[in-house]
Amino acid sequence: MYRVEWPGDSGVEFHLSHSDWIRLLRDAGFEIEELIEVQPPEGSSTRYEFVTLDWARKWPTEEVWKVRKR
Repeated sequence: MYRVEWPGDSGVEFHLSHSDWIRLLRDAGFEIEELIEVQPPEGSSTRYEFVTLDWARKWPTEEVWKVRKR
């Protein structure tokens, strides 16, 4: 896992790359059915300070992994 600490925040996040997620899910007996990259529609607003709407339309900041246990 990749440790992420944001300036001014006392929390710590851990992130996996997509290839690491695929490997982890397959090793745990899951079949990946779909990866949905959630993008904001036109006319939407945001409460995030770290990413603009234009950026999020190009590179989604949220994802949904749809998997099924084999």
